[in-house]
Amino acid sequence: MVITKQWAHWPHVRLWALPSALPMSRSDRSAQPSKGRSGASQGGSRGQSADRSTNGANGEPSSRTRQLNRRERMDLILLRDGPYCVWCSAPLDNTPGSHHEPTTEHLVPRIKGGPSWIENELAACRRCNNERGHQSPAGWLQDCWGMGRTPRPEVINAALERLQTAITEKGGQRRARPYIATQLRRLRRM
Repeated sequence: MVITKQWAHWPHVRLWALPSALPMSRSDRSAQPSKGRSGASQGGSRGQSADRSTNGANGEPSSRTRQLNRRERMDLILLRDGPYCVWCSAPLDNTPGSHHEPTTEHLVPRIKGGPSWIENELAACRRCNNERGHQSPAGWLQDCWGMGRTPRPEVINAALERLQTAITEKGGQRRARPYIATQLRRLRRM
């Protein structure tokens, strides 16, 4: 790739391009180690090689499993927790435009450090999910009781404990850990 002479008068434009600046195909990218900020290959200090994450020349991940799409995630959530809204116990109706259409509810809101893992997701009707916003699970549970709804605290408590276990096993999620502990304490006092 050579830049034409009409651009040569610009000082920041090179008249030649290095091979590393050319666009690479997916198979070329998998053969080269990833570069960190310092320019050294990442994982070298941890004893990991760059090829471990790819499966040969096709560049597909070998150790990772395929992410579930929204419909598959919702099916698993409904099998796990039942076909009812976690906040109002209304049966979830999958017809478009219904007030009780199932949506994925993040128990620990993403803005408060909640991961986008299936352990942090519950099925809620669109109305309850929209009205909750970023409110805490214990606070919204009290609000639901005050509005005359019949929430399912046993499902919420089990989901928080499941999420706490998953975070302990997988690691990370520094912001979510104290939030979950506080919510579990508040739910146990109710």
